Amino acid sequence: MSMSQIKMLRFPGRRYTEADIVLPEGWSMVTLTDDRIGEWIGIFDVPESVHHGMDIYRHAVLGFPDVAHERIFLAREPGGRCVATAAARWNPDTRRGGLHMVRTVPEYRGLGLGRAVSVAATAALDALGTEREELSTDEYRVPAIRLYLSLGYVPWLYEDDMFGRWQGVLEELGICSCPAADKAGEKIEIMKFKTDGEIK
Repeated sequence: MSMSQIKMLRFPGRRYTEADIVLPEGWSMVTLTDDRIGEWIGIFDVPESVHHGMDIYRHAVLGFPDVAHERIFLAREPGGRCVATAAARWNPDTRRGGLHMVRTVPEYRGLGLGRAVSVAATAALDALGTEREELSTDEYRVPAIRLYLSLGYVPWLYEDDMFGRWQGVLEELGICSCPAADKAGEKIEIMKFKTDGEIK
């Protein structure tokens, strides 16, 4: 039985805007359209993926009623190829949203594209006035977690084992204490994850 993913929450304090999106010179930010679906699939269609081809799109986009094309952002290189993406999930009834399906094609990593598409998605949510944003990820995605922390996301201790699992992640990041959300996802407090080699 596989473990559930770790999750993070963001209660927007600072609101991001399109002005915060930084791309390399000559690059552009576009949203998903029907004629770009193939390129979007190509960003995720790798051997280790659970889903392949159109199944990726059906699972990750059509399978989420709170995901819309106009809130799926793609970083496009000067030659026209889309190589990084992030989606913004948005539920107008609850006024909640979150980051979804963030990925950069491996050979284009290190250019700040993951941050650019994540900021674009976050700015879209902030413009809608989200009250809470959520994302799910895996412990081994340490560079992505560092990015999410920098955007204001905090660990969500939504299951009993999350404190211990986050301790390992934050130790790898060199972080001993940081804000974290309680089990209900309502209260945020500074948590000491490691002090003098002891879990507190």
